[in-house]
Amino acid sequence: MKKLLLLILATVLVIIGWNLVVSSDYNGFIVEVKETSLIIITPTSNPMEDYPTYEIFLTQDTEIEGKRDSINDFRAGDEVRVWIEKKGRTKK
Repeated sequence: MKKLLLLILATVLVIIGWNLVVSSDYNGFIVEVKETSLIIITPTSNPMEDYPTYEIFLTQDTEIEGKRDSINDFRAGDEVRVWIEKKGRTKK
């Protein structure tokens, strides 16, 4: 019984820890692709609320992973997850 409880506790801790590692700063859908930025919306759970909109600026240091290779490959409606790397005092 103790082993089962320890196994359950360890599993829960691993799941929580993994979620903290892979959770992105922004999840959403692209509504517009500009030359150096993406406009994304992050849907809310309340259909009566307005969706928050964010403009994510891309630089020469931006890394794109997944099915797209460059900003030119993104289209409105694509689902994206964005991680922001902290540089100095501000996030970039």
